[in-house]
Amino acid sequence: NNIRTEAQTTCPPNLGNMSTSTATLSGARYSAEDSYVNYQHGINNGEYQIIMDWSTLHNGSDYIEDNILKKFLERIAVEDIVPKIPGTFSCDVNVYFSSTCYAKVKLAVHLDRNTQIACCSPNMDLADQIKSKWENGEEHFYYNYTQRIACGTKCCKRVYHCERVQDPANNWSTKVFDPVVYTVSSCSGPTSYIDCITGLPIECDTSDECGW
Repeated sequence: NNIRTEAQTTCPPNLGNMSTSTATLSGARYSAEDSYVNYQHGINNGEYQIIMDWSTLHNGSDYIEDNILKKFLERIAVEDIVPKIPGTFSCDVNVYFSSTCYAKVKLAVHLDRNTQIACCSPNMDLADQIKSKWENGEEHFYYNYTQRIACGTKCCKRVYHCERVQDPANNWSTKVFDPVVYTVSSCSGPTSYIDCITGLPIECDTSDECGW
């Protein structure tokens, strides 16, 4: 089944004119060749903005995995766009990205009175797995098997705080702090999937944190 179009979102919002640059991790330090990725950047309402183009990612390392390399390159991109001024300066850099939302669809197995539990792991909460439903004055029990299916995307951003700092030799550099992640727009709302027990539409769950 297809999801409702309302569950989709455009990310990022209109940021105006953007320039394209390349973030590079030098091969001389980490591998035999450079690793790099292209990204767009600009300033919108006085805020620094970045959109990473991970389709252009080139991993020149023999041992750094892509998901780790992305964190290195994104931080390099953030540092690169901060003005290299010789003086005290601080700013925030917003890196926009999309994150997948999921619907929890289920398969319900009707349990008869002869059904027995063969084994159960310690501390397992069966209340989340076995549900009951009254039909014609009789209580029926169902075992629920759930599966997460993608139901849309939401817009997120990582906000890096940056400061220009001076070392004891009077050299200026940019200090990039760990990012704080925010949800910009949600993909919450009903999907076309129906809960087979309640008969109600299943919501597109946005409780998952924005990840990489």
